[in-house]
Amino acid sequence: MEVYQFSDYRRYLRSVLEKRCQQNPRYSLRAFARDLGLTPSYLSEVINGKRNLTLNQAGRFSENLLFTDKEMNYFSDLIQVEHSKSEKIRSIATRRISKIRDQSKFSEVELDAFNVISDWYHSAILELTETKEWKSDPKWIAKRLGISVIEASEGLSRLIRVGILAEVEGIVKKSKAKFKVGKDTPSTAIRSHHKQILAKANVALEEQGLNEREFGSLTIAVPSDKIDDYKKLIREFKNNLHSLNEGQDCDEVYTLGIQFFRISSHVNSKATTSNRTKKGPVTRNV
Repeated sequence: MEVYQFSDYRRYLRSVLEKRCQQNPRYSLRAFARDLGLTPSYLSEVINGKRNLTLNQAGRFSENLLFTDKEMNYFSDLIQVEHSKSEKIRSIATRRISKIRDQSKFSEVELDAFNVISDWYHSAILELTETKEWKSDPKWIAKRLGISVIEASEGLSRLIRVGILAEVEGIVKKSKAKFKVGKDTPSTAIRSHHKQILAKANVALEEQGLNEREFGSLTIAVPSDKIDDYKKLIREFKNNLHSLNEGQDCDEVYTLGIQFFRISSHVNSKATTSNRTKKGPVTRNV
């Protein structure tokens, strides 16, 4: 994660904490504070905007954040833009930040969109809003999804920033805005999402009873020129399944994973044709 993608040092620190919690479920704000050489209460107040970070403090934990000298200077400029009492220093820091951000690969908006697609709990939070017990409380969300409070908090804030959720009169709910995965979506985000879902499926296979889940697989011989037709049928099935919950009194969030991929090796076209049976596709159910 590049610090240059951020225009607010607090959001950067929250994002680093979120990623570390993803990598290690036992990691916490207390552990992050220890690594940065701050007290947990002080760090909590910093990332929530109640206290400010000083340049001296930032300099002490640059090694833990693996900053290069250039990145440390950028992070320091973010602090000075917000807290320096000198208008001249703020102006110089602002110009340096703008110059570097113009060369950055992603804007903060693009980074938010990337994370919404990449990390599974964003779609789960979105669907939790459809349940009858929905609460926009990060602690409640974290408990329901088995994630950290920081992941729940950042995920909720991110969904609001990209416009998928909206807060109206103190109530957070789905907005009318649509968010779709398009052809311009980075493949790394899509791959990350599918990897996370597959990992969650492995856990569910071991920990959930048969009354809570339905796992199965189908191995089928298919004509390669009909793959698009098969994919179309799968997409139609997903859309039809999603429409079943419209107007229902929902109380849980489920995820459906369908993996349709080739498991045979490519051979030349003549061999493929001669080996095909005319009796139709052969299937194996598990």
